[in-house]
Formats: sequence, C-alpha cells, structure tokens
Amino acid sequence: MAVCPERGRCLSCASQGTECCEFSCPPVEDDDEEDLKMMHLPEQAYRRSPLLPSLKKRLASWSRETPAAQASTCGACGCSVTDHEAMLVSSGEQRILEVCRRLFQPFELTLGIRQSVQDTACLGLGRVGFTYGEVSLLSFLRLLDRVACIQSGHAVEPGAFYDLGCGVGKAVVEVVEDDMEQVPLEGASMVLLNAGSWTEPSLSILRRRLAQALPDGGVVATVRHPIAKAGEGLEPVEELRLPMSWGEASVYLAQKGIHRRLKVVVDLNEMD
Repeated sequence: MAVCPERGRCLSCASQGTECCEFSCPPVEDDDEEDLKMMHLPEQAYRRSPLLPSLKKRLASWSRETPAAQASTCGACGCSVTDHEAMLVSSGEQRILEVCRRLFQPFELTLGIRQSVQDTACLGLGRVGFTYGEVSLLSFLRLLDRVACIQSGHAVEPGAFYDLGCGVGKAVVEVVEDDMEQVPLEGASMVLLNAGSWTEPSLSILRRRLAQALPDGGVVATVRHPIAKAGEGLEPVEELRLPMSWGEASVYLAQKGIHRRLKVVVDLNEMD
C-alpha cells in the first residue's frame, strides 16, 4: 500500500540543467568555535577523544522521542518542497523512515563531513583518497530489498551485513575501527562499499578477500565503481541508479558463486 510521498529529485533544478536528486532538510547551524580548537590537539590527544564538541552537544540533548525535523525548503538546492518529485513509498517503508530519522537526528550530513575533515587533518592523513557521503535512507532500504530479492532464489543463509567505510555508522549496529583490507568478515552475507576513491592494488586485494569471506549467494554492493570480475569468485549481477547525498550514483551488485552475467539498470523510482 502506498502512503504519502517522499520527495525526490528537484524538477525546478532539472529544468535549469542542475542536479538535486533528493529533498533534504536545511542543517541546524552550530557554533563551530570549539570544533576548530581541536585542530591544534596533538594526534594522541585527538585519538583519545576525537568526537566533535558540536556533535557531543547534539547527542547530549537528543531524545528518541523528538520528532524528526520538517522543512518547506530544501537544504541542498534551496527550492520549495513542492518543486521536488513525489515518490510513493509503502506503509512499511514510511514507518522505518520515521524511526530512522528520529534516531539519526544528531548525525546531520554536514557534521559527518566536518568530522571526516577534522579526522584526516588531525591525524595527518590529508584528503587525498578520502571523501564523505551518505546513501539516502530510502535508497538504502530499497537496496536491501533488491539484495533480498536476488538472494531469495539461492537459499542463502541469513548472515551479517558489513559496511566498509561506514561514516558515522547509520547503517550498522556496531562500528569497528580497523583496516578494511584486514578486518574479519565473519558470517557475512552482504557487504556494502563506496569504491569511489579506491584504486589498484587495493581493489584486487579486497575482491579476493570478499570472494573468500562470502558464502555462495553472498552479495557485494559497491557504489560508483564495480569490483567484481567474471571468473574471479564474484560475478556481476546488475547496476542500480540510486540517489546519494552528492547526487545520483551507480550501485553495482555482485554475487559469489552464481555464474551469470546480467546488465540491468534499475531506477529507484521503479522500485516500490
């Protein structure tokens, strides 16, 4: 059953040749003076307490009973909510979206970006090879539905979900700090990875690890770039086009042990 619509791409922006693929609430302005002071902390002191003061304040004042923010103007493009395309969602999706938006209120995208920039600066890593972005909530739900559909025909045992490079951890239950090329993937049945800044030989190393760790029928979803190669354990299945925080992006699905090759592009608007 379809209920009141979510708001997707901005039709006004599209008519002017620009892209805003999803309505978002404007960010709450924070006093970032205390955040900036952290830039001068020694690395070891920063490692002991790396969370931004502005994010700590958000968490301290947050309550799961606080309703999700509502807005009439898009925080990304500045256009009215009515300029954004209506996307019907199911009643089940609507309930999940409402719960997630309450839970994730402290973790606005702008703070995730700020935390990422602060981490790399204070740890002396620079920004080469680092980027921060998020899969939209509705895109993530429909990605999970698609993976469940793909696995349903292959008797895949229920297993763990891993998000390699999980940002603030919205998609996971537990966050583990470790090397993505070394972290154990025990019991994995699905792995998500934003491969936008990955290059060789890291991609090949990760491909081999995933092919070994996943059971037959296990699925890997990579954003921006495919990781699978036919005949190397992970077989390409299909390509999705889903809205992300930076715009619409390709998500490539691959499956272990299923010898087929399909080239299907599925649009989020067709997945209901």
